[in-house]
Amino acid sequence: MVARIKFTKLGSAKFIGHLDLLRYFQKAFKRAKLDLAYSQGYNPRQITTFASPLGVGLTSEGEYLDLTLNSSDSPEQMIERINKVMADNIQVVAYTILLDDSKNAMSVVAAADYIVSLKDGYDFISNKEFQEKFEAFYKQEDIKIIKKTKKSEREMDLKPLIYEFGFTK
Repeated sequence: MVARIKFTKLGSAKFIGHLDLLRYFQKAFKRAKLDLAYSQGYNPRQITTFASPLGVGLTSEGEYLDLTLNSSDSPEQMIERINKVMADNIQVVAYTILLDDSKNAMSVVAAADYIVSLKDGYDFISNKEFQEKFEAFYKQEDIKIIKKTKKSEREMDLKPLIYEFGFTK
């Protein structure tokens, strides 16, 4: 059976990279004594899949992880068991058992919300000036970047990928 876990990554946890976060969860699941399913082969590993791993320096109130288990308690019990062995800055907020034909977490995520905030007392640029510059930047016909992969580089337009943006005080 596959379970989808929604978790938060807040505060100082923003400095934990993806691979370290993966190892952290593997150890936490062992400490919580979950009945995990492992891959077959010479070096069996827990079967886990992260949806769109978050970059270093970013916090999140909704990251997703799929975990393959042999058996599971109720969602409330599983959240309690896992959170009991987790750090305060990383907490499971939802636990759902998926249907057998469900898509993995990576293929389900279609969009993300980002909040950019300027620190109080940051005098390099005012909030109003930041808003004006961002709006001028967005008014460009296209927003080109170079996407690098292991094998190649290709130019990509980010503008169609931005569904909406807004500003708050």
